[in-house]
Amino acid sequence: MDIIEKIRTRFAEEGTTVRLIYINFLVYVIILFSSVLCKTLGTPDILRWLMMPTTFEPFIYRPWTLLTYMFVHADFIHILFNMMCLYWFGRLMSSFVGDHVILRTYIVGGLVGGFLSLLCNEFIFNSYGSLLGASAAVLAILTAVATLYPNYYVEVVFIGQVKLKYYALFFVILYMIFILGGESNIGGNIAHLGGMAAGFAMALTWKKNGFPQQRSTTGIFAKKKTKMRVVYSKHMDDMNYNEQKRKHSQEVDRILDKIKETGYESLTSIERQTLFDESKR
Repeated sequence: MDIIEKIRTRFAEEGTTVRLIYINFLVYVIILFSSVLCKTLGTPDILRWLMMPTTFEPFIYRPWTLLTYMFVHADFIHILFNMMCLYWFGRLMSSFVGDHVILRTYIVGGLVGGFLSLLCNEFIFNSYGSLLGASAAVLAILTAVATLYPNYYVEVVFIGQVKLKYYALFFVILYMIFILGGESNIGGNIAHLGGMAAGFAMALTWKKNGFPQQRSTTGIFAKKKTKMRVVYSKHMDDMNYNEQKRKHSQEVDRILDKIKETGYESLTSIERQTLFDESKR
């Protein structure tokens, strides 16, 4: 019981990204052991009830798979790659925006990706298959961050520093090539693009309306963010206006210097919001 309690405590203390990684690995282990048991008993593998069919006829008998498919993986390499990407992109989103939007981005990205794959396979490609893996959900997180902070640099192996907007655009072009080229995993590639489209749409909504409210009353996003606009009086003299503009510029420069020295995670919620507002100018 002590071990279980320690696991529950550690799980509660972790951020959303790490929790999602734990859940994905837990589901993978459960499926792995259940597959061995099912083979021994001669019963159908549990995986078939969790991965999503990409045509309507089998899907209507397993509608829950639109949600479960994004938590199941084919093999260890599959889940390892997806969870590494989830960790990288999830940490970026947590640093820039806050931890509270990661889960909704993951779920919405996975749902949109799965549904788009279902529609396209049913009415365009007429191909049967199954969908599984967190790729669409993870790519939604990447695209959302890239839309909010397109000029942020990330390190890419063998290439060096690349702006997030180009990093995300590379995947869009890659999956389009795979689809148009008739690559075998058409359903998966459509889901990837659907997840990216969801992340893009969510980020645009946040840019316009502000970030969604955090449910916790103690978090840095406890109060709903509202769009604020500074309106200057017709009678405000130029000197006061220029002084405020100069102070704002100095504050942005100070925040950028802080990022260089201690990284984005050291920023306060107010400093992050200041940078976000500046990026929309």
